[in-house]
Amino acid sequence: MVRRLARMKPRIIISLVLIIVSLVAASIYSHRHAQAQWLENERQTLVSRGAPAADLVHTFRPGDWAGQGYLIFSNGWASFAFHTFHDSTKIGDVALLRTSEGVFYVSHFHFCVGETEFTSQPQPRDVSQLLEIYGAKQGWTK
Repeated sequence: MVRRLARMKPRIIISLVLIIVSLVAASIYSHRHAQAQWLENERQTLVSRGAPAADLVHTFRPGDWAGQGYLIFSNGWASFAFHTFHDSTKIGDVALLRTSEGVFYVSHFHFCVGETEFTSQPQPRDVSQLLEIYGAKQGWTK
């Protein structure tokens, strides 16, 4: 195989390398574009969703803090959406968190089992404690 490549004309080798580089670049651009589009759609959804309904907040017992796309804290709430590569490798792993103050955080953590990544852990009192406890592991950034 190596000898065969060595006998090829340099133009053919350069052309093959350029084709491969172009395909890789197109794939990366497509992934980033699809992920950016998903993030914008989910951002709009989370904004329009607003605060959790009062009956949802009052049905939670201590230790229960996620449901219907919300994280309910003793001090505030957050809404969230996530996507995993299992659903689409084109978009990949990405999550969006909106705080009750309207601040957004993005993560590329693989939430394979969905929100149970949150609910199987101790309940933080607010978003700042959530980020303090899980921020580094889950890679949340503003």
